[in-house]
Amino acid sequence: IARHGQPPQRPVKRQVLIVLDHSYSMEAPEGGVTRRARAQVEALRLLDSLDGVDEVNVLAVGHDVAACFSTWSLNHAAAQTFIKNTGAGHERADFHKAMELAASHLQGVRGRPEVYVISDFQRTNWADANFAGLPKNVRLMLVNICGEGKAVPGNPSITQAEITSSAVLAGGE
Repeated sequence: IARHGQPPQRPVKRQVLIVLDHSYSMEAPEGGVTRRARAQVEALRLLDSLDGVDEVNVLAVGHDVAACFSTWSLNHAAAQTFIKNTGAGHERADFHKAMELAASHLQGVRGRPEVYVISDFQRTNWADANFAGLPKNVRLMLVNICGEGKAVPGNPSITQAEITSSAVLAGGE
């Protein structure tokens, strides 16, 4: 309803960038569910909170960064499909590269864009991440899928293997 002859206000459009960790550590199971599956649930929940006028993009961060769209989009269904179809990650995530792409994606955006980074925040993936390139007006939310207030659990893995024998014998090392 317009007051005193003023036109009704339009809904405020949000611009939401969802950054999904797509590294190998996200395949670790916790309570029978992988961290990747938890991240997908959080991302889908975030998408469900958007209105039809809200623009979105999704980045899946592995060694390379895969974007759902080349620019902002109103196609929430395609973003949902992209998130659901993000399969297992089998590499280290490059969050430095991801933040550079996010910064370039956010250039020229009016208002207050929102960036949601959904990750287990494993130290090796985040060691060289740099948020300095993000615009000053960005609302940055770091979503830890390992549980609120909990430290990131250990994530043992094989980082290198070397074959020292030409044949492996049963019971041998």
